[in-house]
Amino acid sequence: MDCCNAVLAQRSNTPILFLPYLVGTNAPEFDSNTTGVFWGLRQEHDAYNIARAVMEGVSFVLRKNCDYMAEAGLNPSSIIATGGGAKSAIWC
Repeated sequence: MDCCNAVLAQRSNTPILFLPYLVGTNAPEFDSNTTGVFWGLRQEHDAYNIARAVMEGVSFVLRKNCDYMAEAGLNPSSIIATGGGAKSAIWC
């Protein structure tokens, strides 16, 4: 895991866009027909590019949900991460 974090830390962004809607969208859209996608994936990309795209895609959805909460007058001061991704210092 430390090796992966070191490589991912060197790649500040990725040219791949990942939409993490593998089971549709969650609140506030609730669209079960929405699908996930990798956009911009080319043969020169490797597993690290894909991993970075997944992290960025999931993080941006989380940010979008935080923005919706802020618009509703809620201001979360922290986020608790659980699961496998929570073990990644890069992702957190």
